[in-house]
Amino acid sequence: MKKLDAYLQNVRIGKAVSFIRDGDDILDIGSGDGALFRSVSKMNIHFSGVGCDPEIAGEINTASYSILKQRFPNPSIANRHFSIITALAVLEHIPNDELNAFVKDCHDQLKDGGLMVITVPSKWVDPILNFLIGLRIMDGMEVEQHHGYDTNQTIPLFSENGFALIKHKKFQLGLNNLFVFRKGANP
Repeated sequence: MKKLDAYLQNVRIGKAVSFIRDGDDILDIGSGDGALFRSVSKMNIHFSGVGCDPEIAGEINTASYSILKQRFPNPSIANRHFSIITALAVLEHIPNDELNAFVKDCHDQLKDGGLMVITVPSKWVDPILNFLIGLRIMDGMEVEQHHGYDTNQTIPLFSENGFALIKHKKFQLGLNNLFVFRKGANP
């Protein structure tokens, strides 16, 4: 991972960790090597967590969290319910015909009143990424998997599946979006 990749990842993580509270049980979908969990650990927040990422080299286990080299949903955590689920730069990798099932699975794994924290790039990001990758300024993270996700579908997709929007904010010059949803009808 090049410095620009790491910087962009850290900005996304910074947006998400502000919603994590002491005692949270976190599911990080697309967790990579656990950068979000390491950031939370530095904040002296007590938490437990599971990450799912099929692209990592091998499973990771620490006292506070484990990362499975598997996709979400995952049968090994099917009966576990989390207080917060993060999916940072993940939706654009999920094929459109699988998005509804993905959101339903997130709903099923989240405790009542729990938070779903998502970041999604705007449609303008892919051409910029491809240019920067061509210049070898960044590696991009599975950018070939992007399918042109339309951020305008995010609110309806989650609202139709039992989530209430509590925050939507653009960041990184409007090229990225933060969405925070609460499980249940009332935020």
